[in-house]
Amino acid sequence: MLGKPPRPQHCQLCRRQTPHLTVHHLFPKSRHRDTKLVKLHGKQRLRLAVEWLCSACHKHLHRMINERDLAYHYCSLEKLQAHPDIDEFVQWLRTKPDDFTPKTSRRRRS
Repeated sequence: MLGKPPRPQHCQLCRRQTPHLTVHHLFPKSRHRDTKLVKLHGKQRLRLAVEWLCSACHKHLHRMINERDLAYHYCSLEKLQAHPDIDEFVQWLRTKPDDFTPKTSRRRRS
């Protein structure tokens, strides 16, 4: 049985090197019993599909995209990077130092 990918040295979205990376489940854990998702991807993929993100990127994407949309439409790193709000945030964050933590955004989910 495969495990989650090893922890990289940088955030998978913004590529900043930060000591505090979090595991982002590409299929939110609240959706792991969704029969349609299980049928499409299999239980093992639902559990093991993760990316390592800095807390700023992780918090931002959960503010911008609800869990259903994450599971059905943004279940890969490439799809997350293609989301306009995520891409705009990541491009901005890449200009900041590795230890920079942005203030909480007040934008609402789409």
